Amino acid sequence: MRIVLSFVAALALGCGARTELRGNPTPSSSGCSGVVLFGGYSAGAVLADTWCWDGTTWTAMTTSTAPTARQDAVMANDGSELVLYAGEGTPGPVFSDTWTLGASEWSQPSLASPPPPRVWAALASTGAGVVLFGGEGADSLQPTADTWVWSAGAWAAAKSAVSPPARSQHAMTRWKNGVLLFGGMGAGQADLSDTWVWADQWTQSSPFGATPPARQQSAMATLGDRAVLFGGYAFDPKNGTSFFGDTWTWD
Repeated sequence: MRIVLSFVAALALGCGARTELRGNPTPSSSGCSGVVLFGGYSAGAVLADTWCWDGTTWTAMTTSTAPTARQDAVMANDGSELVLYAGEGTPGPVFSDTWTLGASEWSQPSLASPPPPRVWAALASTGAGVVLFGGEGADSLQPTADTWVWSAGAWAAAKSAVSPPARSQHAMTRWKNGVLLFGGMGAGQADLSDTWVWADQWTQSSPFGATPPARQQSAMATLGDRAVLFGGYAFDPKNGTSFFGDTWTWD
């Protein structure tokens, strides 16, 4: 089974109750038997189109309504439908809306207390909901360190005794019954290389052996019993940007 990578657009697997690629795709609640792509940026414009990848072919999905055109949104499968959150239009604004994709249509639930607007957050499935962490706030574009859980059609701010430092442009994926987080861009635009696991609380992991170098904007997905991390870049004020083409696994 292949892992599909996409930058800027929101990308999530509509594979039953999972957001990771595991086994053969099965029909999802979104009517897509694989991966769903929404929005992004192309040729000077932000997009509002929805596409399905079935492992071989991309197919445009026709819906009667859809989220506003945006880039830098996040999307994941909550176990019954796809959840899309936030992102940014061009030029602006930064959004704080939530959309769900069910059998064949997008819908926007009415929410009393959604997370604040942001871009460059990360969203991942737990199998029974989704976890949102970090991103850059709409006002200052400074990294944030808040955790939110989407369950039963509502957002709730989550409390944890310890938490990853504030960051944006990090990678997250489902890991067992929780979430695995790696890297990102922290305060002062510092590239990060730490690893954290969410299982109703955040715990920092201390991996054995070699670890991926610090980076941001990498892609990570769960494949079988492993998480797979690919690419990204690191920024050095003196030496400029270094892009990565390496692949790492977490088991």
